Amino acid sequence: MENNTTQHYPITCQLVLLCSRKNLTPEQVAHLKKLRLENNEWHNLFELAIRHRVFPLVYRTLRAHCSEQIPQVILEKSQDNYRKNGTRNLLMTGCLIRVLSLLEEHEIPAMAFKGPVLNTLLYGDSGLRSFCDIDVLIQRKHLPLAVKILTGQDFIPPFSLNEQQLHKLSKTDNEFPLVQTNGVSLDLQWEVTGGYFPLEMTFDTLYEKHQIIEIGGNTIPTFSDEDLLFYLCVHGNQHTWKQLDHVCCVATLIENSPDIDWDAVFLTASKYYGLRMLCIGLLLAQDLFDITIPEIFSIRLQEDPRTIELAQQISLNLLSSTQSPSGSVSHRFMKYHLLSMDNPFLTIRYALRLFFIPTRYDWQRHPLPACLSFLHYLIRPFRLGWEGIKRMLYRPGPRQPG
Repeated sequence: MENNTTQHYPITCQLVLLCSRKNLTPEQVAHLKKLRLENNEWHNLFELAIRHRVFPLVYRTLRAHCSEQIPQVILEKSQDNYRKNGTRNLLMTGCLIRVLSLLEEHEIPAMAFKGPVLNTLLYGDSGLRSFCDIDVLIQRKHLPLAVKILTGQDFIPPFSLNEQQLHKLSKTDNEFPLVQTNGVSLDLQWEVTGGYFPLEMTFDTLYEKHQIIEIGGNTIPTFSDEDLLFYLCVHGNQHTWKQLDHVCCVATLIENSPDIDWDAVFLTASKYYGLRMLCIGLLLAQDLFDITIPEIFSIRLQEDPRTIELAQQISLNLLSSTQSPSGSVSHRFMKYHLLSMDNPFLTIRYALRLFFIPTRYDWQRHPLPACLSFLHYLIRPFRLGWEGIKRMLYRPGPRQPG
């Protein structure tokens, strides 16, 4: 609560930040027990927690330490939301286990990450995070077969592509979504950085150092702690750190991993030219959750004032009650992404990729035959330009994906 970076936040925002911690000190618990909030403030607190996907943590902490302070109506509604989140998480966990089993039966190597896996790694409890889908990493060459298998098992793709079209899509994008008939969303991925870097982070690379975790009596391969930490920082950066959960995951992983190999983390980030993104994540974990940054990164930060500036801006604005929508076609086009790159070459490369490299959204709008897929490189710039013009002329409107 004494963090200078967040003292300007209203008390409800400060409390969401405090209750998002995995563990509280006796002093922090004592502070919670002295709470005296109005009914509307309690409502705003839980709404903010839901928006930032830290509601289960916030509810658990407040229920454990100051339930008598929470109005009964709000407490009962929050308890119901907590149960629903836990039930849905269990449903998605079962779905993940089933998907991995299906892929294994057809000799498709796969790793799981985020979703149920992250809940288990960080909290040992499937109910203490909110997530909206499950993520499975496979090899690029197995995408057509994996889609064929899963579409025969109650999964529905948002649009239909044949094997040749899926092969072409896999060359320029990094994931393909499917939705089960019960509403569970699955993202099949074959590269996890979304094209940020010249070097891809793929199944083969990550499997070399993978770890095994157990969920519901099933063994599941996932990223090593070192690779996961770097990935979480890149993933948070992709979403411009819009949700507190992104920072919370980074901080909790570090807190849980006293033996993490920081030299390996540094080398991985250097290898992919993602040091600035990693350092932004570490700075946010330090500013918002009091995580100590290793000296090897402190030295790096002294040489890169832009990283400190970007992290400070995020810390100051993260829990703002109103966040202005981006005026761009997609959050991927925000200036922040360009500033978060390690060097100007990467900035130029990223900008060119955004405007010219086709994604699944181009295939969804224009499912060309595989032999004509090269036309997507011509269609995409015009599509993005037209959508940008419409957005400026007709505001507001739902943000179109890129």
